[in-house]
Amino acid sequence: MERFISSVEQALKDENWHAALTVALILPDVCGALENPQLKSKERYVAWFDRYAAPRFHQLPKINIPLTGEECYLLRCALLHAGTEEVSDTKLKTVLGRFHFFAPKRNWTFSGHHVRDIIQLPVDRFCTDICEGVKQWAWEVLQQQKEVKARSEGLLIIRHIDDDGIALT
Repeated sequence: MERFISSVEQALKDENWHAALTVALILPDVCGALENPQLKSKERYVAWFDRYAAPRFHQLPKINIPLTGEECYLLRCALLHAGTEEVSDTKLKTVLGRFHFFAPKRNWTFSGHHVRDIIQLPVDRFCTDICEGVKQWAWEVLQQQKEVKARSEGLLIIRHIDDDGIALT
């Protein structure tokens, strides 16, 4: 999981907001699939997010953002399948109409706010909070359950190649 977290962190450092958000939104999928491969994607995503990420959003100062696993799953679907806020699903339109991401300003510790019915969130904070949830999950589940750890060894690795074009392990 560390390579995925590092990917999000590097994208944030590079201010590659779309890459950071995309990887952050797939992390609940990855963790949920490792822990509960028998569940359908939405079920495991929602369960993982509600346990490891949602509480972090409820603790944001002055906001108490009630972001649920189901809402985040809809955000994930919108980004990964359409890359747009223009969707026909009524539930999805409601969620996308409520949550807007923005690029953080330098030396600004702003954690988000409400504007009418819209919750505006700094993309870096959102991604970091999900990564913190992954770290907690890795400590509680990945390190404790051998079968989950074994499944994690099959995660995608980007390999380097030598001068002859042979992948290094």
